[in-house]
Amino acid sequence: MSNFRIPIESFEGGLAPGYFETDYPTFGNLNMAGKAEAINLNDPSYLAQGDGRTLLTSAQDEMRFLDEPVAENKTYAVGGETVYEVTPTSVSSIHTISGAEFEDVAYYQGDLYVSYNTSSDGVIAKYDISADTWTDSWQTGLNKDKPHRLLVGGLDFLYVANGNKVASYDGVNDIYTPDDLTLPEDDVIVSYQFTRNHLTILTNRPAITDGARSSVFLWDTNAPSWEVEYTFRERITNIFMLNGTPFVHYEDLGKARLGMLDGADIKPLASFGGSSPLWYQVTANKGFVAWVDGSDILVWGAPESYLESLMFPLMSAESGYEFNSVASPFGYLLVNSDDGTNYRTEIAENYAPNGYWKSLLVPISGNNKDGVIDSIRVDFEELPENRSFTVKLVDAKGNEKFSEEISEAGLVSYFKNVAITANSIRVEIHFDSITSSTVRIMSILLRGHTTK
Repeated sequence: MSNFRIPIESFEGGLAPGYFETDYPTFGNLNMAGKAEAINLNDPSYLAQGDGRTLLTSAQDEMRFLDEPVAENKTYAVGGETVYEVTPTSVSSIHTISGAEFEDVAYYQGDLYVSYNTSSDGVIAKYDISADTWTDSWQTGLNKDKPHRLLVGGLDFLYVANGNKVASYDGVNDIYTPDDLTLPEDDVIVSYQFTRNHLTILTNRPAITDGARSSVFLWDTNAPSWEVEYTFRERITNIFMLNGTPFVHYEDLGKARLGMLDGADIKPLASFGGSSPLWYQVTANKGFVAWVDGSDILVWGAPESYLESLMFPLMSAESGYEFNSVASPFGYLLVNSDDGTNYRTEIAENYAPNGYWKSLLVPISGNNKDGVIDSIRVDFEELPENRSFTVKLVDAKGNEKFSEEISEAGLVSYFKNVAITANSIRVEIHFDSITSSTVRIMSILLRGHTTK
């Protein structure tokens, strides 16, 4: 007989590599989750509940948000035929263009600009906020059904993506240039950002399809052509700047990934289970990159500069819903989701109900010896009144070998002698449905032995 310990002394590993590949992942470290939903590891010294959601509206639109405030607690969004004003407590329709399919929204020199497609044309509309007047066809003739991403930057210009062209608007001199930059004909601009005094332009070729190849062009916004082109076999879907670092989401070897862009190279940072997000599905949240991944909002980053980076699911959608877009104009997440028929626009508030953390599956037997779990100990911050969580032990076939709800107010640890025989085991923490406060789990320890 030999004794063993399975210590989970922290949760700072986030999601394990390949967490999405199988129901019972085994690869990684004990501080990593094999599965998780709606958890918070901003402080990796404990496991806490993720961000909760408060409903603002169930308007029938897939909204895309302006990811910045234009006044105290006010921003805008577009969806369907409608432009919306958004605050932390409300969503109000402020303008409708019949037959439009809105794409993006930008705030430039005190006015609002929105891009949309009609049945025959790509169009830019302008809202003079101070005069409360709309020009629905401020610019026309854009490529229909190409992404019309809007971006403010450089020497105070508004830029418009239009197929293989970048249009620009100089608001000071009221000059609109529809072809300020022309890229190769087969390229389609899907996203761009300003990096180191250049416009870094991401294209897919020949179109924005699963099989597309990607290029990144650098343009100083003054020269008649781009300076350099980096080509990639990976399909890159978005480029995003955080603290001066260009991040990209891309698809490679059948997986969606987050990476760091360094010239012609992509440094892989994390892989995840859904589809690679587009520009309106990525934001920054408290120093982390946050993005839409089906029914989850994933975040990646380091809680402090001296700590390792990690990835975890911070928020989950309403049951049966998937997220469409995310932004953080007020310093916390703003999301839109749908279930195929109904829509929800929500803000992050309080704590997520019913989230969970599940460890890797750990073998506890071998060489014709059975493994036996003798005891389980869970340490946590003082349990608030009326709060609880459930600890479970589950084997590789999904059999629940042990389950205990821990609910006594004031407790800081839980210990139980058990006698559980299994070939392998994983530990699960399931949070309760209360959202006004959170339970904080500090560590877990299993002790056991193998039989002779």
